[in-house]
Parts: sequence; C-alpha cells; structure tokens
Amino acid sequence: MMAGAGLVLALGATLVQAQQAQWEAQVVRARAALQKGDYAKAEEELAAAVTTAEGQAAPDDRLVRTLMFQESVFVMQKKFAEAAAPARRILEICEKAPGPDSLPVAGALNDLASV
Repeated sequence: MMAGAGLVLALGATLVQAQQAQWEAQVVRARAALQKGDYAKAEEELAAAVTTAEGQAAPDDRLVRTLMFQESVFVMQKKFAEAAAPARRILEICEKAPGPDSLPVAGALNDLASV
C-alpha cells in the first residue's frame, strides 16, 4: 500500500510540473508574439494559457496573472469590450480569495472600470 501511495504522489508531482512547464511555455510564446506585434498569436497563446491555468492540479496565482496579461493585450489594442471579460474574472477570483473588502478587489474593480 505504501508503494502505491508513493507512486500516486510521484505522478501528482509530475502532473503539476508538466502543467507548470506547459503554462510557462505558453506565456513565453505570448510575450514573444507581443514583442513582434503579433497580437493575434499573443491572444491565442494567452487563451491556451488560461485553459492550462484553469486545469491546474494545485491552485496558485497563474490564472490571475494570465488573465491580467490577457486583459493588458486587449487594452493595448483598444479592444475594451474583450478586455472586460478577463477583468470580470479577476474580480470574481479576488472576491472569493482575499474577500470582497480587500485591496485586490479594489484594484480589480478599478481595472474593470477602466476598460
């Protein structure tokens, strides 16, 4: 039984590492595309990175960071209607984690109002 539990833990750690590597690669490709002015490719990579972050086994701040990056790419292009969707998701996440009266919620509300 102990060997089985060790295997499960090892597989779980491997999955987390694979998700982290996949997310990092997507974000790197999005940054590279953005530097080249290829907004469509940056948007595509960020959409994939959001999906990867949503499916992560161990929750962390990757989803919020990716949504913030996605929002900023839309704002750079003056696509304010599209920028509102990630801004709303950031607000929802912040309202749950730190709580509705927290500083992150205030920042998220400000960002949403800006777009």
